Amino acid sequence: MGGFIDVHCRMCGYEQTDLGYGHGKKHWPQLVLFHCVNCRTIGSQWVHEGESPSCAHCYHEPVDVLDAAGPTLDCPRCDEPLILERREADWE
Repeated sequence: MGGFIDVHCRMCGYEQTDLGYGHGKKHWPQLVLFHCVNCRTIGSQWVHEGESPSCAHCYHEPVDVLDAAGPTLDCPRCDEPLILERREADWE
C-alpha cells in the first residue's frame, strides 16, 4: 500500500533515499512526498486528514505535496529532472 523512492540528480548531485509514500490499510494517515522551497529539499512526512504537511528538515510551512506516482520530479536545487527509483513495499 506504499513504497519507497530514491531520487538522484545527475546535474548537481542532489540525492535522497528511502523516501516513503502511501498509506496503510486505512486511508489516513498518509505518508506524502513533499518539496520544501525554503530549504530546497524533497522529503516525506506523515499527514492526517485535514492537515497540511510541514518540512521534516526545517519545519517550514507550507510545503508542496508531490505525486509519488507521477512520471517525473524536478530537482529542488537545480530544477533538472531527477532519476527516480521506486520500490514497492508493505509497511505500516
